[in-house]
Amino acid sequence: MYTRKESLRLTLKIFDLPSLALKVCEGEGVDETELGSGLRKRGTVKAHRIFCPIAAKKMGYSGVDVACFLGIKTSAVNPLAVSDELLDVEKYI
Repeated sequence: MYTRKESLRLTLKIFDLPSLALKVCEGEGVDETELGSGLRKRGTVKAHRIFCPIAAKKMGYSGVDVACFLGIKTSAVNPLAVSDELLDVEKYI
């Protein structure tokens, strides 16, 4: 059963989005400017697939907040954020 805090999605934010972005970009060998763009390069897509679920599920940010930070549309973030496929997420948490 969820606690009231979990049901309201008021989870603690371990660190901020810029710190997470830097960590993911360094780990995946992607430039930070590419992460905040709509590029469909393999490395950028993989970085998005790692960044979005961590930011939304683990850190408690909304899809809108993540999309605004990345500079991409919410419709691009939300499917990644709710995906059950977690790629190498553990090393970034």
